[in-house]
Amino acid sequence: MKIVIYALNPNSFDSANVKLNYFPSRKSQLNELVKKFPNDEFILFCQKPALLLADLTEEFNAKIIFTQAQKSREIANEICALKPDVAVAASFWQAPYDWLMVKDAVVAEQLKAAGIKTICNSVETGLTFFDKWETYQSLKAAGFKVSKAVHVVHELFWAERTHKESVISNPYKEAVLAQIKAMRYPVVIKDTVGLSSYQMEVCEDYGQASNYLQSKKNSSDRIIEEYVDGIQAGLEIHGTRGNYKVLPPMLFSVNKYGITSPKQSVKAGPVDRIQYKVDVLEETMLKLAEFYGFEGIVQVDLVFSKSEWYIIEVNPRMSGMTSMYSVYRNQSVLDTIINAADLFVDPSHPEVHNPNGGICDQKDFGRQNINSKSIQNPVVLNIKFPILTLKQMQDLYNCEYIKYVSQIHNTAAHQERERGYCEVILTADNKLQMDKNLTDLQNRFKEIIEEDFVKSARQLITNL
Repeated sequence: MKIVIYALNPNSFDSANVKLNYFPSRKSQLNELVKKFPNDEFILFCQKPALLLADLTEEFNAKIIFTQAQKSREIANEICALKPDVAVAASFWQAPYDWLMVKDAVVAEQLKAAGIKTICNSVETGLTFFDKWETYQSLKAAGFKVSKAVHVVHELFWAERTHKESVISNPYKEAVLAQIKAMRYPVVIKDTVGLSSYQMEVCEDYGQASNYLQSKKNSSDRIIEEYVDGIQAGLEIHGTRGNYKVLPPMLFSVNKYGITSPKQSVKAGPVDRIQYKVDVLEETMLKLAEFYGFEGIVQVDLVFSKSEWYIIEVNPRMSGMTSMYSVYRNQSVLDTIINAADLFVDPSHPEVHNPNGGICDQKDFGRQNINSKSIQNPVVLNIKFPILTLKQMQDLYNCEYIKYVSQIHNTAAHQERERGYCEVILTADNKLQMDKNLTDLQNRFKEIIEEDFVKSARQLITNL
């Protein structure tokens, strides 16, 4: 079987100034995947930076293609020319817009039209969850638990500016402000199509919200959501229709405003306390997956509040959690992508395939990780470090309980927030051992570890 894993990026990428480093290397993961499935051919078809897929600085023994094409038809033609049996989208993310999965989906439609079996979320799904207001409306209409929200269309909110000759007063603005005034505070104001927590504002009362919306900071469409006070978490859903796997939720730390910041967040899991009603959450997530017909990997942001799970965002793509789940399941990220695509019938006999490309029992898939430093069903912790040298990253990775180290470093950025971070994933047999690992990490790397992150990590482990 010839399998093309593709990931596209319509945004510019500054490869001269943005450095990506991984331990273990993507090269080693790809080469091991090739060894694991000797009867199959794997091709990575990417546009840089190819997050979670490829090192940009190494030569690969297996085949990797960095395309220069931008139009979807040209990209689809290039993939078709490779004559794959199946194409698997490995959508990722990059600022300023979280729309890379939409590009992958457009190409997927053309591949399917050409008769190529393709695993990718649909264009409709991509567009629904690309726009946060569309997400809210769709989830609410489908009966899923979401926080109350109000939409602000920027052009209408400032109609008196662009139609001075005809607009004396703005009834749309009056109506929106009246809706917002009636909301329960605090509220969170978000760009409807922005990536992650960028341009997110928390307002404690109506005065703050009104002032923000009528200031220069309000430069695009916005969604205003009532803040759900609770425990923030996330999970991923893997698979295809009829064979979804809801991975156990992981807890997220929050910043001083009570929201999760990707570059500052600590994640730990899986949660196992009965109070979290994980069985109810799994049932809800399966309904979500079947309702939208997810294909591959989808990430969901959640809040557990007053014994109920709220859906905050849905991202039909890989996420910052994908590498964490890969470590949890003792497999590489590439293994995770292949598993989620439901390609093989029996993982213990990789030469045997489902002739229909179909459904398989993967509960034990990937237990023999390419990384020999593996633990069965561990407690996992994702913690951030500041920008490190390659030697410091290697020293961290040499710790027996650290399974994954990756770093994004923008050398041209002026602000600390934009420079990047180093992500480190630890494992332990249990929560007590994880606490001991954290203490050891503090002692061995006290010059580079940040105490606030350690404090957040310990709190999350206590709450698991």
